[in-house]
Amino acid sequence: MYRFLERSIHEILIPEGKAFHPKLWVVRYEHDTLPARYKVIVLTRNLTFDSCWDMTVMMEGDVNPNPSKIDGKTNKPLADFIEFLYTTSKRDVPKQFLDELLSVKFRPVGDDEFVDLKFFPGIPGSKTQIDLFTKGNFDCDEIVAVSPFVSDGIVKILKSSTKKLTLISRLDTFKKLDVSLLKDVGCFRINDQIVEGSSKLEAETEGSSMEADPVMGSENQLADFKMPNDLHAKAFLFKYGAAYDLYIGSANATYNAHHGNIEFMVMLKGERRNSAQYFKDSFFSESEDFIIPYVPDPLSEIPPPDDLEKELDEAWRWMLSVLPLVKCEAVINDENDYDLIVDTSAFPALEEGVSISIRPFHLQEDLAKNLSSSTTKQVFSHIDPADLSCFFIIELTIKSEKGISKAAVFKLPVSNLPENREEYVVRSLFKDKKNFFRLLRMLLSEDLVDAILGSVDEDETNAPGEGWSAYSGSMHLYLSD
Repeated sequence: MYRFLERSIHEILIPEGKAFHPKLWVVRYEHDTLPARYKVIVLTRNLTFDSCWDMTVMMEGDVNPNPSKIDGKTNKPLADFIEFLYTTSKRDVPKQFLDELLSVKFRPVGDDEFVDLKFFPGIPGSKTQIDLFTKGNFDCDEIVAVSPFVSDGIVKILKSSTKKLTLISRLDTFKKLDVSLLKDVGCFRINDQIVEGSSKLEAETEGSSMEADPVMGSENQLADFKMPNDLHAKAFLFKYGAAYDLYIGSANATYNAHHGNIEFMVMLKGERRNSAQYFKDSFFSESEDFIIPYVPDPLSEIPPPDDLEKELDEAWRWMLSVLPLVKCEAVINDENDYDLIVDTSAFPALEEGVSISIRPFHLQEDLAKNLSSSTTKQVFSHIDPADLSCFFIIELTIKSEKGISKAAVFKLPVSNLPENREEYVVRSLFKDKKNFFRLLRMLLSEDLVDAILGSVDEDETNAPGEGWSAYSGSMHLYLSD
C-alpha cells in the first residue's frame, strides 16, 4: 500500500550541509454547516517507529469570518512556512488554505496553562530563521534545556544568560562536551535501565508467532523494531520572574539547528513562579529514577572525532548530489510482468572503499544491486505491476575493518510506469481471503505493529460452508450514525 504515498511525498531543496528537520502537521477539518477547523501539531518526533522519548504540542481553532489583526500576525510565520514548503517543492500554493490559517485563533488543546503562543519557523536566509541562542538577547532567572544533541557553543551562551541552568540530554552527548563548561550546570540523563529496555518488537510480540513476509523476510522485520528508548525531545524553558517562555519543536541545542537548518518550533508563554521545577516534574518525573544526574568527570577526555563517521557523512552528501543522474525505467514483458531498469551510466566513479547498493522498496536486502560494479544498467526482473514503485532503498557503505553504512528510502522518477498501477494494487489486496483480512486487521486494529507483522490464521478466514466469517482476532469495528 506504500504506492499510494507517492503523490504525498515531495522533495525539499536545502542548502548544502544543512538539514530538513521540521516535524509539523497542519490538518483542515470540514463541516457541513460550521466553519472549517484547523489543527496544528508541533512535534519533536519523526514519522518512524522510533521509541525514544519525545514531546508534542497540539493546537486547534476555527476559521473566523471576522478575524483579528492579532491572529493574522500570530499565524503569519506558520502560513509563510507552509508557502515556503510548497514553492520549494515546486507545487502550487493552496491559497484558500493559507488565507484561512490567518483567521484562526489557535489555543493548545486541553491546557489552560498558557496565555499566548508564537510560531517560529526556521527558513534559511529569512527573517524567521530560528535563533534562540544569540548571545545577549536574553537574561533569565533560570533556563531548562532539553536536547539529545548539544554543542559547546550553545552551552556557553546559555550559561552566560542565566545563573541557573539545567541541561537534560543523552549520556553520549554529555561525554562529548567540554567538562569545564558543565561546571555549575544541573545535568540529567535518562536512566540506562529505561534507555536499554527490551525492544519494542519483543514487548509487542512476546509469546506470539510472527508470519515472515514472503518478500521482506522476518529478519528484516525484526531489525526495524529493535530501538533504544533514549531522549529525542527538544524543549527550552526560559524563566523571567513569574513569567516563562517554553519552546518545543524540532531544533536541537546545536549551531546548525539555529543557523541554516529548516526547523519549526512553537513558543508557549505562561505565568507560574515555579515554572522551571513544574516543567521538570511534569515531563521527567514519571518515576523517581526516570532521569538521573550526570556527574561530569573532570579527568575525562573528550573522545576523538570518529573519522569514519565523518567520511561516511561526506560520501553520503556527495551521493545525494549525483543521485539525480540515475535514470529508472519500467519495461513491460506482458500485462502482469515488468522489468525495472536502473541506468547508472552517467553516475560518476566511486572512490575506493565506497560501495552503493540499490533495490526497489519491496525487495529484500540480498536482492540489491551494487552501483559500484562495472555494469551500467541494473535490471530487476519479473516485477508484478502492483509492486512497481518510485521508492528505492539505497545503502552506502564505507569498507574498513569495522565497516560502516547508511541507508534511506528515496523517491526516484521512473519512466513508463503503467497508469493503472493503483488498480493493480487494489486487486492484489483482494486477490484472496488472507490478504483481505490482513488489510482489515491493519485498518481496524488498535495495535498497528501486531496488525502489520502478525499472522492471520486459516481458521480466522474460513467459516463452515460459506468459507467467510467475521474476523475473530483482537479488532474493533467503528460505526457512525
